[in-house]
This record gives sequence, structure tokens and C-alpha cells, in this order.
Amino acid sequence: MNRRTLTRSRTRAAVVTGLAGVAAAAVLATGLAQPGGASTADAAFTVFRPQLVRVATPSLADREALVQLGLDVTEHAGTGFTEVVLHSVLDRSLLRAQGYSWQVEVADLVARQAEINRLDDEYAARVSTSGLPSGNTGYRTLADYNADMLALAEKYPRLVKSITLPHPSLDGKTVYGIEIGSDVTKPASGRPTFFIMGAHHAREWPSGEN
Repeated sequence: MNRRTLTRSRTRAAVVTGLAGVAAAAVLATGLAQPGGASTADAAFTVFRPQLVRVATPSLADREALVQLGLDVTEHAGTGFTEVVLHSVLDRSLLRAQGYSWQVEVADLVARQAEINRLDDEYAARVSTSGLPSGNTGYRTLADYNADMLALAEKYPRLVKSITLPHPSLDGKTVYGIEIGSDVTKPASGRPTFFIMGAHHAREWPSGEN
């Protein structure tokens, strides 16, 4: 995993996992102008390459209204802007119809992901252990995290206990965790505790590695 490349892109490339199929879809579009450019119509059928754009949101109200449009709003935002992934010409048309202005940050997220995949493969082939606490050189999946937690509970039964959270994720998956402590299986005693949560945002890989 080329962590330096991911840092430079501020982990934004992670938003494009699985977008290749979307990029191949033909979308009907007529009379759509490029932001800030001349009024040139798109072709009747356009293969739209998913792109990352920085939308101007001068106020909190602007940002909240943007979220309500149902677009793929990323977690990256700052003073006066919010970044959004546009998956189709219709997404772009919706932004324009609502009066938003934006700048294109990454014009072709599929091409960007392909380049990062190549750099990741080169890094993994060159380095056996990364500088991360886990030593991983590539991304882990949710199944990997669950398996790692289960393995800890099986290996250290007096220190680690598997737990299942009472509510599923938004897409219906069971959410697992572990409790760590001395003599962890004994009844609750009122001793001090603290809670750590990681990997709860799909685009934030570092939270599961640190």
C-alpha cells in the first residue's frame, strides 16, 4: 500500500472503490454547460467518468441544503467548500439547477484509482512490512477486521471477549467488537472503562490501522 500517495490525495481516492461499473453507464443529457465555461451541450448519450468536485458552500445553510440533495457528499469539507463525488451527468445537472458553483478536483476518479492501484502493487512488492502499527501493506476488509478480533478473543480468553452490538449497520450488517480487560469475563464491577471506535466510516482506512 503506497501510504504516501494516499496521504497526498488526502485519502480521497478511497471514494472510488467500485466506481468502474458506474463509469461505464450511458447517461442521457442535453444542453448542460460546463461550470464556468461556454454553453456547449453534452452529447445525447455521454459516458460520464465519476469525478471529485469542490462545491462552494459559503454558509452552513448552503452545506446542509447540499447534503439534502442526496448526492455523494464526502467527509472532506472546510471553510466555504464541501467536496462531492459526481457519478453522472444528472448529478452535475442537479448541482447546477440548485445554483451551486464548483471546481473539478479530480476529473476522472476511475483513472486516478487505477494509478493508485498500480502504485500500491509496486509498494507491496517492494516492502514486506509497512510503518503502520499493524504492519499491513494493503487494505483490510470488514471481514478481515472481524476475523482479527475473533482471533484475539480465542487466543486471549481471559483478556479479550467478543461482543455483538445491539443494532446493525445502516446496510443491515451485524456490528462486532471486542472488550479488553483483566479477567474480562467476570461480571461488571463498576471499574473505569473507555470506548474506542474505528473503521466506522468506509473512507477512513487509518482508523482501523492505528
